[in-house]
Amino acid sequence: MILKSDPRVLSRREFLERAFELGSFLGASILLGGCAGLKNNLLEGLAVESDELKLARGFKYQTLIKTGDAIGQGLCFGDCADFLGVQYTGAGSGYLWVNHEAYIRQLVDGNWDRVADLQTVSRERQWVGGSLLKINDSAQGFAIDLESSENKRFDGSTQIPFSGLETIDGSQTAVGTLANCSGGTTDWGTFLSGEENYQDFYGEIKPYKNTRILEKSEFDWWRHFPLSPRHYGWVVEINPKTGNAVKHVSLGRFRHEGALFVRRKDNKTVVYMGEDRTGGALFKFAADSENSLEKGILYCAKMDFIKGQGEWVPLERSKNSVLQKEFKSQLDVLVFAQYAAELVGATPMARPEGMALNPKTGNVFVALTGAEKFEKPYGSILEIEEGEGQSPNNKKFKFREVIAGSPENGLACPDNLIFDADGNLWITTDVSEKKLGLTPYEFYQRNVLFFLALSGKEKGKLMRVAEAPADAEFTGPCFVSGGKKLLLSVQHPGSQSTEKKLTTSFPAFDGKSLPKSTVIAIDIPKDFKSQI
Repeated sequence: MILKSDPRVLSRREFLERAFELGSFLGASILLGGCAGLKNNLLEGLAVESDELKLARGFKYQTLIKTGDAIGQGLCFGDCADFLGVQYTGAGSGYLWVNHEAYIRQLVDGNWDRVADLQTVSRERQWVGGSLLKINDSAQGFAIDLESSENKRFDGSTQIPFSGLETIDGSQTAVGTLANCSGGTTDWGTFLSGEENYQDFYGEIKPYKNTRILEKSEFDWWRHFPLSPRHYGWVVEINPKTGNAVKHVSLGRFRHEGALFVRRKDNKTVVYMGEDRTGGALFKFAADSENSLEKGILYCAKMDFIKGQGEWVPLERSKNSVLQKEFKSQLDVLVFAQYAAELVGATPMARPEGMALNPKTGNVFVALTGAEKFEKPYGSILEIEEGEGQSPNNKKFKFREVIAGSPENGLACPDNLIFDADGNLWITTDVSEKKLGLTPYEFYQRNVLFFLALSGKEKGKLMRVAEAPADAEFTGPCFVSGGKKLLLSVQHPGSQSTEKKLTTSFPAFDGKSLPKSTVIAIDIPKDFKSQI
C-alpha cells in the first residue's frame, strides 16, 4: 500500500500541471480534468428510450438476451453479463462470447435471505462463467441464434485444464471458471476471459501457506466446495469452433480485469492486463510464438508519475535474485504474480481496469476506476506509448493522463473502454451501486456511457450518450455491424432492491418483474455528432 507521503502519489492539480508540461502524444492536449464548460450531456432535454435506460435523441436499442433465457440444449444464459466479444467466421455469421462476472443471489433465486446452503450454491454455480452463442449479423440486423446446437455454457463446475498441463495444488485441471470480468479477442479466432474477484468465492491462500484467508467471501462457495483458490484468477482462452477452453498459466494469476490482445508490427503478440484492486499493477505478456499464448515473458509496470515514464520489469525467477530468494520455482512466481510484482517494485495504482488499443496511433489506453486512498476517487484514463517499432520486448514506455474524472466534467470511475474506427473513445463507468448519489459522487445518480472525441473538430469533447437503469453499470462495449451498432451489457440492474421494493424492473418495465442483467444492441445514428 502506498502511503500518502509517497512521492509517486501526486495531488490531482500537480498531476495535471505535470501532464501539461509533458505534452500530448496526440499532438494537442485534451486533458479535461479541471476545465470548465465540459458537461456535454446529450441526454438533457432530449428524447429518451424509457425512464429506465436513457439514450440521446436518435439512439435506439434492442434487447438481445437476459439472465435465465434458454439458449438450447437445456442451457440458460447466466447472470451479471460483462465482457462481450465477437468472432466472425464468415459473411453474417460468427460467435458471441459473454462473461458472467457474478450473480445477484436474491434476484436469480428469489433468495432474499441470502442463504448459502449446499443446494443453493450448487445451483448458483450455473450462473457464473461465460456463454458462447452463435450469431447472425447481416443487413437484416444483429441477432443471437438461441436454438443453435453450437451454443455452450462454461460455468462454476466446468472442467478446464491449465496450459502446458501444469500441476497446481495437485491437479492439472480447475473445476470451473468464475468471476469473469472483462476479456479480449485474439486474431486467430478465440476469446480471452479474465477471472477477477475469485476471493469472493474461495478466499485466498498466501505463498507456501495452507490456511484459507477470507478477506471477503461474499458467496461462501468454499464451505461446500473446498477447492483451491490457486485454481482461479487466470486468463481463460476459449476456442469457439472446438468448444475447448484452457487457463493460461503463463499470463500470471491475479485479479484479472481483462486481457487486451495486440499484434505488434514485428508480428509478435502481446497481452496487456490490469489488476483490478486498489494498489493493483499493470502487466504485459509477450508471447514467444506468433499464434500461441502458452509460453512467453510476463512483465509488470514500474511507473514514474512525475516524469511520465515507465519500465516493464520481467517476472523471471532465473534472472532476478529477489524472486529467487522468495520463490521455489517459476511456476510459483506465476501463481503468485501479484506478490511477485510487489517484490520487484511494480507501481501500485488506483484500480487499473479496462484497456483499449487506439487504432490510429497504436497506443494503449488504460482506465483507472479510482481509489479514495490514492486521492483519485473519480478515476482517470492513461495513454501508454511503447518505444520504437512497438516491439513486444520493449522495456521502456511513456505515458500520460488523457482525462481525469471530476464533478466539473461529469466523469466518474471509468471502467471499460473501446475505440471506434475513427479513433474516438467510448467509455463506460462503474460507480458502485452502493455509492451512487452519495459523497463524493453526489453528481452521479446513474452510471453512464460516454463518448470522448479524440479527432476531428469535436476533439476533446466529452459527451454523455446513455444512462444505465437503477443500480446498474454498462459493461463490455463491443462494436458490430460494421460499427453501426454497439453491444452493451446492462449489469446487475436493481441489485439494491428489497423484497418489498424493486428499484427497477429492467428490462420488463412493468414495475413487478425481477430485474435481470441484459445484453442490448444500440443503433448509433450517423449524425449524432451534430448534436454536440
